[in-house]
Amino acid sequence: MNGAQLYELWKAEKDKVMEGRIESMSESVEQKGVVILDFETTGANITNHPDKKWGYFKGKTWYDAIQIALIDTSVLDSSTKSGYKEYSWRLMPHKDYHSRKDWATSIHGHSRDEYLLRTDLVNFTDIYPELARILNDKTVVAHNAFGFDKSVLEQMAEKYNVILPVFNWRDTKDELVKMYPQRKHSQKAVAAWMGFDNDFEGHDALVDVQMLTKIYHRIEEIKTKSDDFYFV
Repeated sequence: MNGAQLYELWKAEKDKVMEGRIESMSESVEQKGVVILDFETTGANITNHPDKKWGYFKGKTWYDAIQIALIDTSVLDSSTKSGYKEYSWRLMPHKDYHSRKDWATSIHGHSRDEYLLRTDLVNFTDIYPELARILNDKTVVAHNAFGFDKSVLEQMAEKYNVILPVFNWRDTKDELVKMYPQRKHSQKAVAAWMGFDNDFEGHDALVDVQMLTKIYHRIEEIKTKSDDFYFV
């Protein structure tokens, strides 16, 4: 068997493996659905260590979410930017954080004093039943899920004494680091080198999940290709 024949045999086997992986992945998505999630928080210093119990928060000051946004890709909605059902809540921080001044204003643009004057704030416990319903039995996708979003949600569940539903996490940042280690992997950088929007700034949770939905679908597209997918 010559080199060309060996290559064709290898490629056929590779395509077969990829086809099986995609079929399995599609079945999982059809059964559970995919939800894209992002938080904005009062702050985030800290060290990224997802193997530890609380990731960002182990042994550190805990920071509360001030915005949660979700896109449920199992529900089409032609009235939204993403084309799917979108949710966004501005949250009243826990009372323990009303007096704190170490807000991540440079990241999301909100100072404590300005934010607490908003009239559209809701309590986490009031929206939690709907949040739990949306997340239940889904695959939840976030950019830096294992380094940040997972820890935020777990800490909030403990702080507010609620029980999280059962769902799976996927981390697009973690996946892209493995797929394209030579690239930059912030969501803004990924949006640029994937060719979506060079002006994307982010750090509004709804804007972030709208962009992350595009990134997630592009990753799925890449995984359906038997050959490597290159970006200029």
